[in-house]
Amino acid sequence: MTNNELLAELSDNNSGRGKTSHIPDELRGLNWGAFFLTFIWGISMRVPQAWLSLIPFVGELMRIVLLIKGNEWAWQRRRWYSADHFRKTQSWWTKFGIILNIAMFLISIFVADKMVDMLYTSPYLEAYLVEYQKIIFRLFDFYH
Repeated sequence: MTNNELLAELSDNNSGRGKTSHIPDELRGLNWGAFFLTFIWGISMRVPQAWLSLIPFVGELMRIVLLIKGNEWAWQRRRWYSADHFRKTQSWWTKFGIILNIAMFLISIFVADKMVDMLYTSPYLEAYLVEYQKIIFRLFDFYH
């Protein structure tokens, strides 16, 4: 038995015992780390339901489910040293998720800006616009 396992056994929590584990009331609430990091958080917390977030359309619903049920599922699936350890770990996941989502948003704005610049400086832009106009006029004539 490792030191970590011994420390977990000495604490009087019932985490990591599946459905028989009941999360303390002070740990109930929204889990923003699970919401922002979905399946990545699920791998670390041993929550297989988080993989459903990779399915189109189901994923957005699953994010909300993880937001609401994340703390409970994480408490049931992993052994925690204490409620404080659980709280600090979930807080770290929340901070990391927020930072990562902000970074991805900023990167996507930068990439979109560069794509627009490339489009407007393309030597083929005029040819594309002419072809686009032809298609629009054909569609307009088709409906009249």
